[in-house]
Amino acid sequence: RTGTNKTEVHRLSAAANYQRFNLQTGSGIHLTHFPDKGYWKFAMTKQNDLACIGMGPHTGTKKTEYHVLSRRSNYTQFIVHLGTALHYTDPQTRPWAWNFGIGSGNDLICIGRGPTTGSGKTEVHKLSCASNYGKFNLHIATCLHLTASVVKTEDPGLRVPEGCAVPAYWANRDLSSGFDERVDVEEGFLPKLQE
Repeated sequence: RTGTNKTEVHRLSAAANYQRFNLQTGSGIHLTHFPDKGYWKFAMTKQNDLACIGMGPHTGTKKTEYHVLSRRSNYTQFIVHLGTALHYTDPQTRPWAWNFGIGSGNDLICIGRGPTTGSGKTEVHKLSCASNYGKFNLHIATCLHLTASVVKTEDPGLRVPEGCAVPAYWANRDLSSGFDERVDVEEGFLPKLQE
């Protein structure tokens, strides 16, 4: 529960060395905790709007969905509601770990971490903003090993194989999204699956 009975946005001020909040508000999205409301992840767009990724197991489009709350409205109003070309990504429907980020041009970067993928490596699948997230413009296996051996709440960390060049957003775990997996762990959104 939250004070507003909605998912809330709390932003710390960089100017105050992250010692003070400069925004605390109820957002335009319902509470996003599992099991009541499915699985959700969040990322910031290049315009500092809040992307809300509905992973499943139940969405109106029967796919992973992309919703955006506008910064201009202090995250209280949606400016985008779209189904994507990506299947459900919740760990109940498909026991894989997924992270999301926002790339250049506001493409949605979907990172398949394992425990299995088609390539046996961590994979990047990019949904194009130009197609309203209805088409992929990249499917690639990285040289990075699987980064989730089982879907679980502990973060296994990222280890880059020797001699493997990876984009900076892998190395520093930023993913250009503002998303940190530990937030989900603290809120208890990801259940530990039996090994």
